[in-house]
Amino acid sequence: MQLLQNCNHPSSVNYNLSFSPFNFFGWVARTCEWKLHTHSSTVYLRSLPQLNILLNSLNPSNSSSLLRKRSMRCPVCFATLYPFICAVNYLAHLYLSGDNPALRLGNFIADHLKNRPISYYSADIQRGIRLHHAIDRYTDQHPVVAQSKARLQPDFRKYAPVIVDVFYDHFLAKDWLLYHPQPLPDYAAAVYEEMKSRHELLPTRAQEMLPFMERYDWLTNYARMEGIRRVMTGMSRRARFESGMERAPDALEEHITAFGAEFDTFFPDLQQFVADFIEQNPE
Repeated sequence: MQLLQNCNHPSSVNYNLSFSPFNFFGWVARTCEWKLHTHSSTVYLRSLPQLNILLNSLNPSNSSSLLRKRSMRCPVCFATLYPFICAVNYLAHLYLSGDNPALRLGNFIADHLKNRPISYYSADIQRGIRLHHAIDRYTDQHPVVAQSKARLQPDFRKYAPVIVDVFYDHFLAKDWLLYHPQPLPDYAAAVYEEMKSRHELLPTRAQEMLPFMERYDWLTNYARMEGIRRVMTGMSRRARFESGMERAPDALEEHITAFGAEFDTFFPDLQQFVADFIEQNPE
């Protein structure tokens, strides 16, 4: 099947791909430049129809091809190609919001507020947004988290903090019933429904992400090593530079006792930090 015709980039070529169909939800909102690397050729894409045609025919598990985002203004998340990429750290943030729906919503959307000011939201949702950023700062500065990052930095350098986030969500998901009385699949389903019911309050990027999050059940996938491997492979493909993150699950398996002990030490501290934050920032 000939995918690219009349491509207006001077280096463009027509390229034949015979991959299994992959349903593309349609996250492309404006023109951007993509570059398809294959074993024999490079194809530049500069129009939305070309990108849609390509993604509708691309099998994201095929290791011989790789799309890399070329424009930082592009709103397209690589999760459209590999639906486990953007699942980083949502579970911990949602759990730490407790039973407060407004706090949970703010915590959920905080990383998606690019062009929408925080003042757009009610005071209780703003508190959830501030909580999200406070959790991130506390985590980055915690000495136990630093030990986990130090173990990874020789092999993964600047990507170590992101990998630790994924590892820690794995331990939270795996031992979920130690932290919450509701089974994780039921909790996840309830979160998806809650976010869909407040769709109009979600930033555009979160609105576009949510169907993938529910369809591929991001919140429960971290409980399984297979889910960790999928997200790490996807994150590696998305990285602008060579990251080696696809090898991170091997490091988790090799040092799982040490990482687990560090999570068990760190997470109660984080829970106390969140409790103090909520007490000091009442509704």
